[in-house]
Amino acid sequence: AFGALRAAIGEDTRGEAMRIPLADIDEDPNQPRRVFDEGELESLAESIRERGVLQPVVVRHGLGGRWTLVM
Repeated sequence: AFGALRAAIGEDTRGEAMRIPLADIDEDPNQPRRVFDEGELESLAESIRERGVLQPVVVRHGLGGRWTLVM
């Protein structure tokens, strides 16, 4: 499915990760989690600042050439 997506947008299909500007990614409006602990979020943000993102973010095509965050 990922290879088909890349082929559909004109990229090669070797399977490497894509780099998408953060500004082009929208939160999922159907996200079931609505309440987030501020302390836990700050801890996560600090970890990302120190170590980077250790697991790729998963997105799907959204509307108007944008992307929607999956996980």
